[in-house]
Amino acid sequence: MLEVLLRYALVVNVDVDLAKVKSALTEARDPYIRRTVMSVAEKLIRQGREEGREEGIGFGRLQSSRNSLMRFLQVRFGADVATDLKPRIDAVEDPDLLEELLGEVYGAAGVEDVHRIMVQRGV
Repeated sequence: MLEVLLRYALVVNVDVDLAKVKSALTEARDPYIRRTVMSVAEKLIRQGREEGREEGIGFGRLQSSRNSLMRFLQVRFGADVATDLKPRIDAVEDPDLLEELLGEVYGAAGVEDVHRIMVQRGV
């Protein structure tokens, strides 16, 4: 029950002074409270690391998708076209959409087709 209360307190009150909480809990004399607090802290740290790792992987995939699309546009249509489209491509936050765009613009006959495809896809 103590673990649930600690998790709730930390989630609900994001302005908690963690230094004060740590100090108060460190001074706790009850070994059960100390073990529970350390267990909760370790779980939260592990959860934070896992979330950070997942965010990093997602960001890497997003950047890779953007780079692939930009590189293709540069090679196929020239640096000027890619530079003109870069702000629109950078605004896309969905790597799946970027990968779909790459597949669609691959078959584009010209720059007009690229613009049409991007507008159709909301980019």
